[in-house]
Amino acid sequence: AFGRADGVGWRVAQTVTVRNLSARRLEIDFGITRDNWGGADLGFAAGPAHLSLRPGAAADVTLVASGSGPVSGRAAGIFLVSPDGSRPSRVPWAVMFRAQQQEELLSAVALSKGKFNPSDSAPTVLAFRAGAIVSDAEGHAVEPVELLVAELWTRDGKRLGVLARLRNLLPGRYAFGLTGRGPSGRELRPGDYTLRLVARPVAGDYGALVSRVNVPFTITR
Repeated sequence: AFGRADGVGWRVAQTVTVRNLSARRLEIDFGITRDNWGGADLGFAAGPAHLSLRPGAAADVTLVASGSGPVSGRAAGIFLVSPDGSRPSRVPWAVMFRAQQQEELLSAVALSKGKFNPSDSAPTVLAFRAGAIVSDAEGHAVEPVELLVAELWTRDGKRLGVLARLRNLLPGRYAFGLTGRGPSGRELRPGDYTLRLVARPVAGDYGALVSRVNVPFTITR
């Protein structure tokens, strides 16, 4: 799937790997079908347009979609991988056209205590909402987070490292504990710090933006 696109004129590309699992050489062509259209004219191309693969060989093919003019709604169809003498393989594709404004991937971020002592048994809780559900005239769209990174920084802007990584988050409420330990596992020295949450959209969600939220806190002992 292409994901999303935005802008008056745009071009997005998706690369797939084609592998010959048969015992003979295959001559392979590519094509596109389109069964659902948005508001813009779309152009598609496959490069290369033809492959000749011996048994066990593989090659990458890039599928390109482009368009111009106002974009809205969505388009979908099938990417066809057609070996000579065999039935084609069908790979669904879809493009969603993102509006100029989008929901933040991080919201309602709250720390249970702004000042605390390091503690493994009673950590300070960081709660937040990740992802979003967007509603419009066509229905509801789920906007997940592919990767959430919690980075530790000093208050004067020095990056100390990564405290946590969370992957593939569906929209919802999440929480994790801050023990007062740094990326190395050692207790942090007393002082002021910043926890930076960085939420990245799903790969191929064209037009989606990375969300960042800074959460200040103080280690008191």
